[in-house]
Amino acid sequence: MSQLLGNPNRALPTSIVDNYVTGVRSGIYGGVAINEIGNGLISLAEEGNYFTAVSSLANFQTAVVYQATSVFDATKAYTVIYNGNTTKNLFMDYIRIRPSAIPANETALRFAIAIDDINRVVSDGTVYVSFNNNEASSTTSGAVITFGAITLAAAHNPRYIATSFMHNGKASSICDLTIKFGVAKKSASVMSNLAIGNNSMCVNVGPAIIGPGHSLLFHLWEIGDAVNIPSYISSCGWWEK
Repeated sequence: MSQLLGNPNRALPTSIVDNYVTGVRSGIYGGVAINEIGNGLISLAEEGNYFTAVSSLANFQTAVVYQATSVFDATKAYTVIYNGNTTKNLFMDYIRIRPSAIPANETALRFAIAIDDINRVVSDGTVYVSFNNNEASSTTSGAVITFGAITLAAAHNPRYIATSFMHNGKASSICDLTIKFGVAKKSASVMSNLAIGNNSMCVNVGPAIIGPGHSLLFHLWEIGDAVNIPSYISSCGWWEK
């Protein structure tokens, strides 16, 4: 009788180069499937590969100032996520913002997401602290997460992979606005009057993979107000493999 022998290894093994013949990695109960604990994100966190970035400022509730712009501007991005790893990719899960200072004449908030094959951050902005979501894991992230009024390098080879409204109508400071990556279903986030109630809105977009040495840019612009400067309380989540 043929047998398939695996090597149970709950800790992350050393990565193996392409085309190298090796044994099969199995779970602790002998199953061949690697991600066998809970859903996909739980499995990633259990392996020590899932990370969250939040502000290190007081009470995690201090907003970061952006820049005034009422139209898309490739030189302005509220968020840049740079992959400082040499071999691992970053896989985006979400970006979340909560308006703090809302431009007085804003009528809508739009976004665009780009990936580029260089580090687009030159200076400025606020670098966030990255946390491993598994307290038992000593793995650290290679990502550099920057929010705010960032000075950008010129675009090198950008690919614009998503654009839509974050909201239609003036925002509320009690509303979380989330970009959720890798979700194909229709968003339920574009509403005519987001200022009513303490809604949490989510815009679904496709997957975003940030290769080693590459960047993801999250552009925002406040339609109707090119003068007043907005600010946001922000966070994001991703995994690395």
